[in-house]
Amino acid sequence: MNELTYIYVLIDPLTNIPRYVGKTSYVEKRLKQHIIEAKCNKKNTHRLNWIRSLLKENLKPILQVVESVDLNQWEE
Repeated sequence: MNELTYIYVLIDPLTNIPRYVGKTSYVEKRLKQHIIEAKCNKKNTHRLNWIRSLLKENLKPILQVVESVDLNQWEE
């Protein structure tokens, strides 16, 4: 049985423009993980700073799955 992983984008809720592309096996948990990381992690990455700026406005990124792929072939 092939295990699936999901390619997703985080979309800016103000502009509807994708700002980040990622992959996950757990779509339901991934947005929460991004938000927790932005709140707890002191790193100053573009992604974390962007999510922090949304959280200050009581907003969250929109996670949209764009493709489901075999875990062994996700890089294609």
